[in-house]
Order: sequence, then structure tokens, then C-alpha cells
Amino acid sequence: MNKLIIIFSLLLLTSSCKQKPTPPTNIMNEDSMKVHLENANQILVHKESGMIDEFVKRHAFAVERTGTGLRIGIYKHGKGKNSPIIHDEVVIACRVFLLDGTLCYEADSLKPFHFKIGEGRSSNGLEEGLMKMVEGDKAHLVVPMHLGYGLSGDGEKIPPAAALYYDVELLKVNIPFQN
Repeated sequence: MNKLIIIFSLLLLTSSCKQKPTPPTNIMNEDSMKVHLENANQILVHKESGMIDEFVKRHAFAVERTGTGLRIGIYKHGKGKNSPIIHDEVVIACRVFLLDGTLCYEADSLKPFHFKIGEGRSSNGLEEGLMKMVEGDKAHLVVPMHLGYGLSGDGEKIPPAAALYYDVELLKVNIPFQN
């Protein structure tokens, strides 16, 4: 009888070793991973949008929301006639804050910030807002992270995934000469 049990055990053991292992069921394929990341991104954008709306409400800013999610409110109208476009040089005075009120950067009319629109020297949200302004305008811009410095921040004063508030004045637009 003992021989029979030993033989049966060996047969059972050898036959079970020949079975192919079943793949784990918790591994995502590429399509399900894409859907998962898209859902996570939608949740993040929705949460940030609510936070921005609360910020705007708390400060009683009169703003409009653009298709990209930028909130812009021009609170002092200038006498300029032209809005800057891509490749125009702009001169601005501004203060850049995190939504918790932390001042990150400041440029005033004595030491303004100069750059050309569309050349990557500023955030996309700031550039979009400036292109809706004319010389002399002052505006509130509330910039979602995807129009600011994204998931990485600027490596200095703006942390990762930060929405920003700009209080900006468009001092001058230098329109380049075109042939």
C-alpha cells in the first residue's frame, strides 16, 4: 500500500510540474493602461478646476474661462490698439503667486520682464492671457498647471503640479517689422 501511495504521489507531482503557469490577471495591457491614465487625468483636471473656481470666488475676480481652462479678467483697460501675437516682443510688469498666496516672482515697471511670445520664455497660460490684452491693460490670470509649468514645476520657485495666479500689466508691445 505504501508503494502505491508513493507511486501515486510521484505521478501527481510530475504531472503538476508539466502544467503551464497561468498568467497573473492583474497585469494591464496597453489599452487598459491608457484608459486608466486618461481617467486619472480627468479626475486631476476636474479637481484642479474646482480649486481654481474656489480661488476666483474667494477673491471675487470677474474672469472669463477660455477653452484651454485659463481664467482671465481685465480689471483696467489700457489705451493700446493691438494685442500681441506670436513673435511680438512684450514688456510686462507682473507678480506670480501660487494659489495659497506664496509670491514666486515679481517684475515691476522699473525692472520689467521682456520676452517674445511663442519662444518658450514664459508659461503658455501667461502668453495666452497677454494675447487677449492691449498695451496698458492690467489683468488677473489664473493658470491651470497644464498651461503653467506642468507636473515638473520650474525647478526653482514653482513646485510640481502648481496652478498659478498672475497679476499682470502689459506695458509695451513691439510688433516686429514684416516685409
